[in-house]
Amino acid sequence: GHGFYGNETGLKLFLRKNFYKLANGQIVYERRSKNIMIQHGIDADKVHLIFNSLDYDLHKSFRPKINQLNKSLIFSFFKEPLIPTLLFIGRLTKVKKIKMLIEAGSELHKKKFKVNILIVGDGARADFLKNMAAKELPQGYFHFYGASYSEEDNAKLISMSDMCVSPGNVGLTAIHCLSYGTPVCTHNNHINQMPEVEAIEKGHNGIFFKENDLQDLISQLVLWFESKNNREEIRKNCFEVIDNYYNPYYQVEVVENILSGGKPKI
Repeated sequence: GHGFYGNETGLKLFLRKNFYKLANGQIVYERRSKNIMIQHGIDADKVHLIFNSLDYDLHKSFRPKINQLNKSLIFSFFKEPLIPTLLFIGRLTKVKKIKMLIEAGSELHKKKFKVNILIVGDGARADFLKNMAAKELPQGYFHFYGASYSEEDNAKLISMSDMCVSPGNVGLTAIHCLSYGTPVCTHNNHINQMPEVEAIEKGHNGIFFKENDLQDLISQLVLWFESKNNREEIRKNCFEVIDNYYNPYYQVEVVENILSGGKPKI
């Protein structure tokens, strides 16, 4: 489970802490949750880290094809397909704060820092966001792809993007994008994040900005792209954390270790 979020107080903290102590062991998704459990008196040897995973084998099977893709063809709907592309993929809901991505794109263009905005998905905020983008962004520099259920198409769109930007919580979107070698940008308030945010390491395979701070989001994006990171090196960094931890094979090892009476690996 998620264990502790870090914002529990009063009765909620009392109940959750004592409930967790009833178990012979806990399996949680992140180091942060484990550390909070330890702070509340739960034995470290009883808390195991399992992380999370998606369809690892399928995602990995697309990796050899990435270098064969033509970015100009994949992003032919953009006026300038070779400039940095900022991607959001997922449900278009208010909690994801996709509005901030459009605002950031608008401000970047005003600063003569051109980017493409690619939004893949559908949801309750779709019409609102489309209308906003049409007003805020220059034509030819944004595209709403719609819902995509083809993993082959998703692999192309994600891997050719330069950064996934999830201004609200990020969750499994981070694992999806890192699996295809695309770094992730999201906010730095872990209390309001999903556990998968721990897969992101600042400067290594992604960046963080201050929660709800548009100007900091813009600054962090500019710093990232102006640092001239080696795209292939970043891609390897993204794959590394998925291959080491966020896959079902690692999860099987954790469960087998628990069943054999072993202590936590991490």
